[in-house]
Order: sequence, then structure tokens, then C-alpha cells
Amino acid sequence: MISIATAVPADENLLTKRGKTVYPYFNKAGELNFIICNDQGSTIILRATQPLSNIHSGSIQSYSNLQTLQIKKDNSNDNWMIWEYGKDQEEDVFLGRIQERKICHTKNISIGIKGKNISPSLAFSPNNQAWATWINTRGGQSQLIVKNLDASLIWSIPSNSSLMYSPQIIIDGTGKPWLFWIEPKKRMDRLYYSFFNGETWTTPLTLDSNPEAPHFHPAATLNKNGYPWVSWSSYDGEDYEIFTTSWNGNKWLEIERITNNSSLSDAEPSISLYLNSIPMISWSQAGNGKRDNFISFKTESGWYPAINISHDNKRSQSPILITEGHKIAVAWKDGKNVYVKHLSFFELQAKRHPEITEKISVKSIHLASDRFIGFGDSITYGSMNGPFMGKGYIPRLLDLLKNNYVEPYISNRGIPGEQTWEGLSRIDSVISADLALYLLLMEGTNDITAIQYSMNTTAFNLKQMVQKSLDYGVIPLISNIIPRTRNLWKAIIRARTFDLNSKIESLAQEFNLSLVDNYNAFYNYPEEQGGFESLISADNLHPSNTGYQIMAETWHDNINFIPFPPVNLSQTIVANKAFLYQEYLNHLFWSNNPKNQGRFTIVKYRIYRKTTNQEDTLFIQVGEVAASQTEFIDRNFSSREEADNYIYGITSVDKENNESNIRKG
Repeated sequence: MISIATAVPADENLLTKRGKTVYPYFNKAGELNFIICNDQGSTIILRATQPLSNIHSGSIQSYSNLQTLQIKKDNSNDNWMIWEYGKDQEEDVFLGRIQERKICHTKNISIGIKGKNISPSLAFSPNNQAWATWINTRGGQSQLIVKNLDASLIWSIPSNSSLMYSPQIIIDGTGKPWLFWIEPKKRMDRLYYSFFNGETWTTPLTLDSNPEAPHFHPAATLNKNGYPWVSWSSYDGEDYEIFTTSWNGNKWLEIERITNNSSLSDAEPSISLYLNSIPMISWSQAGNGKRDNFISFKTESGWYPAINISHDNKRSQSPILITEGHKIAVAWKDGKNVYVKHLSFFELQAKRHPEITEKISVKSIHLASDRFIGFGDSITYGSMNGPFMGKGYIPRLLDLLKNNYVEPYISNRGIPGEQTWEGLSRIDSVISADLALYLLLMEGTNDITAIQYSMNTTAFNLKQMVQKSLDYGVIPLISNIIPRTRNLWKAIIRARTFDLNSKIESLAQEFNLSLVDNYNAFYNYPEEQGGFESLISADNLHPSNTGYQIMAETWHDNINFIPFPPVNLSQTIVANKAFLYQEYLNHLFWSNNPKNQGRFTIVKYRIYRKTTNQEDTLFIQVGEVAASQTEFIDRNFSSREEADNYIYGITSVDKENNESNIRKG
């Protein structure tokens, strides 16, 4: 017997229940229903009336390992559910009609297509034909499968990169099917689309406008004219924002930017058309360690200021917005709970949530050389069979650091469940608040299981975190991701872990960072002592007590290999004039960092330079001097302006050839 106890919130328009997946829909009578999948692998269909505390229980059906579900209404006002279901390497896509709060007439629509069939999407044509799409992965290659379920026709769109994510299918008012999906191009996740011209699918084209930033979390529906309307999330140079565009019958309209926040990342959009005419969108916003859900709608003057619709919690995510007539509902999940909320358009019009557009400004940073920031997700936080603070690697590392530092301190900046697109939104505020010299970066575990984008996007986010750290003068150390055990160490998880760890290694090399190899510290743990599985707790994900100790020792070993950079770097432009000859020199001066004494034997300094408009990754070495020399002359500039166009950096190198980070002038 499965308990369906309901927690009645103070807000009679909000329902809270235990569950890991929720999807709302309106039945033929216009009543709000929702499907909940619980931790035991059962599906519960419930009907709610106003107030939402009035719950009418429906069918309880067992579908172990049920994944990605979507509910769509056909033109006869019937609701259909599509989902994926199966085991690690063999998963199938199923379709069923919802009748009287039961899933009926269930059938496997991917039968005969071997491999993993995942991430399904469903749409109905004006003549009520059912179309479905999903990703098929086999032998390391992906393809997009499209199927007309009524005509039993099937097509495949192969991937150019072997990776595809988040497919969406819609059919416009003319009966033309459209596909939208995410696929990497030149190591960057891009938004693609294709449509069916009556005979074949058109050559895929990119819809986004910036090839230098990741795009993910696409959402698609029809606009008021019956043409495609699409929204997604993309990086704007500081954090992630929500963008949208629509088709006018001949071309895509100019891309609109819906959000414009500073140090707040917006993603996971869900879109719907209120009263078949007003575009409405809900999304997740991450910042300061929280995630809230927001909603907005378009007026004649533009998009209405974002409205926070979250309940009193900290990790709202993955909103699903539905509308029917004057009715609006949003469902989302938060940890082990799911939420369903009725919304009133008139109440939304009366609310405003001002967006934060000012950039965080740190006018002076004095970094403490005995302070560290532990930045990451629940593994940094210290979770072990459930989230709790103080039992992870951070207190253990602090004990080890006391052997080398007078008063070491580590800020625990781990957020359970966080993905890297969220972490990117808060790293500026963390660094400016903690003022620590070191940042211990370990994040990406939750990205691995979020099969909505490639590890290219995760690597991009980590790179931006590293760059932001260096811009503040912070020394980042970056760790790869540890293995999982037993039922969580599936083939796709292993492949994504290996892919991400390879990219983290390349990132460390690109920025000359210390790579903290926690993966191999775990994986190579001696079999006679229990092997790596003994280092993972019973939840198969977070380290055990022994695992956290091994992690602390691995961090400590890498910290001990980083000498401190020079101090007091200054630059003077000198004119060297002679008969018929003139040159300008950059004369550099610096001092040895006194913190190296007794810990690191500095044998030389390396001199780097770049132009003022170049990124720090483009520093090139222009010289090297012995440790006894603390000055350097860079010469042969034809003018003062040319000499002044260069920025310099100096590093300390010890006798083991370990190099500090760059101290910029």
C-alpha cells in the first residue's frame, strides 16, 4: 500500500507532496490533474479541486525506472502521456492515453529500435495524427527518431557530433512538423531545428545567434498565429539568461532577451499561450545558493517584470507551465517534494519582482593567504546518505592545513544539487565575500545526470569560473569528478564522467592549474582495503567517511605543491634615446613572496605578457630570470603607446619546477 498523504500548505492554491517527478494537465472537464512518480517507482494520478488541499486519488501503477514523461492533449481533448522506460542499455519509449485517471492502451512505440531510446516528445497535427520524437543512442552514436504513429512512418536524423539532447516536436497550424534539439558544434552546445517539407526533413540549421556560448533547455510551442515559438537559456558573458523567438510564416523574428540579471542564472524555461494569445513563460533562477521559479508574460509594451512564484523553499527547479482558458498552473520539484500551484492572471498583473541588473562591484580585494574556499555541490557540502554539513572533506582538510598554516580557514560553499550553470551565477559574490587566496573547485557531478546538454557546456561553465577566479587574483585548484558505485555507475554515467574528467584535465593544462585527481585517488584505492566502492557511502554517490578522508588528503597534497607568486609587481616605461635611434622599454620590478620562505625554495621567475585587450589565457612567456634577480627589461618598442599596450605577469618557480599562479601587474 502506497501512502498518498498530503501536506496542506498555508496557501490554498499550492499543493505539496512527496515525489521525484510531477507533470500537470487539465482533463476534459477542465479540472487540474497531475501525475506524480515516487521513489518506489510507482505512478500516481491525482485530481485536485479548489482549494488544492481537496485531492481525489486515482490510479497507482508501477513503472520502475520511469523517466522523462510528457503529457499532451490531442484535438479531441484527450490527454496522452509519453515516457521512457527500461534498463541501462535498453530503454524504450511508451505511449498511453489517460482515461479516468488511469493510463490505458499503453504501447511501446520504439519497438524494434535497439539501443537507448530516451527524451521523448509528443505532438498532434490539426487532423489529430500523433507524432513523436526521441533520441536513439547505440554504439556511441546518436540519432533523432521521428515517427508518425498513425501512418506508421519513421525517419531518422543522424547527429553530426554523436550527441543530441532535449528534442521537442511541434506541428504548426498548417500541419507542418517542426523539430528542435541541442547538439554540440565546435565544442559548443547549439540549438538546432528542422521541419518536414512533405517528403523529407530539411537540413538542420542553428537557431541561436551566438556560436561562442552554450545553448540548452529548449522549450517549444505554437504562437497565436499557429507558428513555432521557441525559448532557451544561453550565456551572456556573465551568467545565463532566457531568450526567445518565433516564426512569422516566412522567417524567424529577432531574438528577444527575456531576462537581464547580474550574478543570477536563468534556465529551464517552460512556455504556454494564455487564452491562445498571450505568451507566458516560467523558468528557474539560480543565485546566492538558491533556486526560485519565476513567471512572466508578454504585454503590448514588452515582457512583464518577473514574478517569483516559488513557495518557501530553497531549491525550486524544473517548472512545468500549463494553461487552458483562464486557468494557469505550474508544477515543479524541490528535493524529495513536488509542488503544484494554481495561478490567477489578475493576481500576476498586480505583482512585480524587480530584476537585479547592477553588477557586483568589488573595488578592493585583499586576499588572505591562509583562507580557502571550498566551492561545489553536495560533495563539497559534505553530504553522505543525505545532506548534512561538517562531515565532508573540508573539516578534514582544515586539520591537515594546520601543519603548514598559522590560522587556516576554509569556507564551505557547497550547494547540494547544484549544476555548473548555477554555480557560475554565484562565484563572483562568493569570492568577493570570502576574500580567500585559494578556491577549491569541484563541480559537475549533477551535470552528468542532467542529460539535457553535453559536457562541453559543463566544461565551458567551469572555464568561466576559473577565469573569474583569476580575474580576482584567486588561485583556483580544480578537481575531477569521483566515480559512483553499483546501480548509479551506469554506462552513460561512466561515459559522461570520463568525458568531463578529460575536459577538466585539458582546462587545468590550459590555465596551468593544479589538477586534483580525486577520481584516480578513489578508483585506484587498494582492493585489499575494500576498493573504490568502500569509499562511497550507501547512497552510491557521496563519499563515505574514509572517502572524504582520502579526498582531504588529495586536496592537501596538491595545495602543498603550489608556491606563492611574487609581490609588489610594478612597471615603468623608459625611453632609451641615442643618435638616430630611439626605443622604449618596459622595466619590471617585483619582490619575492615572504610566504615562500621555509616552504618553497624559489629558483627562478618567469615573465609573461599579453596585450591589454587579450584574455589571461593568452599570456605568453617572454623571459626567465634566476631567483636572485627581481627585475626584467622588455625592450624594442617603437613608441610609448606600444609599450603601454602590454600587461605583464610574473610567476615563482620552485626547485621541483612547480609554478605559482601569475601575479599580474
